[in-house]
Amino acid sequence: MRRGIMCHNHDYPILHYLYFGGAPVSVICSRFFSTGTGKQVTHWRRMWRRLTKMVEARLIKCAINHRTAETILFLDIKGAELVCDVYSLEIENAWIHTGRPRDFHHDLTTASLARRVIFESETTTYSVLTLEFEHYLKRVQGRKGGSTKGLGYPDFRVSTKNVGDQPRTIDVERDCATIGRQAFERKIQGATYPLLIVFDKPKRGAWLYTQAVNMGTTRRIYLTEYKTLPNNIFSPAICWHPPHCDPMAITIWNQ
Repeated sequence: MRRGIMCHNHDYPILHYLYFGGAPVSVICSRFFSTGTGKQVTHWRRMWRRLTKMVEARLIKCAINHRTAETILFLDIKGAELVCDVYSLEIENAWIHTGRPRDFHHDLTTASLARRVIFESETTTYSVLTLEFEHYLKRVQGRKGGSTKGLGYPDFRVSTKNVGDQPRTIDVERDCATIGRQAFERKIQGATYPLLIVFDKPKRGAWLYTQAVNMGTTRRIYLTEYKTLPNNIFSPAICWHPPHCDPMAITIWNQ
């Protein structure tokens, strides 16, 4: 018990999962409540019984994605405090929604991408040193006394280390075709490290590539379509030098 909150051991992995952003309730069910035995309706009943208690304890909160009519779960402030204590995470980096997200698709796919980096790394030869979200990068800049107005920040910045190699840091932008040319240019100009841009459709990727070329930037930019991403998306053998990927699916441009 902590501050009057009763939290079970199996709640911690759920809170850790939501630390990196919202997730559809169907994903939470399949990852944490479907045991492979018994009826699916039983899993859902058990899940909702536990999630309802977590909502009442203000560990998590939920909203309806009206585009898909699905319930989305988010981390609440008390849940963030708890998971940061247990997993030694930075509270200011926790993805806590204070209101209804303006763009469910962008937020959910960005969170999904971040979780692939964190949780898939357990089965590879690389480890994640840090993963910092856009809101955290802005706060760090503000604490340094710098202005954040008009600056472009990536959706998240991740540092990884492969066995036997030096650490690598890249900026990641999840593009959902919701920003225009000026905002895109700010993203490129604001990137501190090589920038990986993940888009949805080839036509959008071609537009992004054209805008980057027209800028004449010297920054390293990697463009990849979301559905073609391999599971181990930050393996140097795949992401940085993809010998087995369709060149039309992943374009590497280094001016």
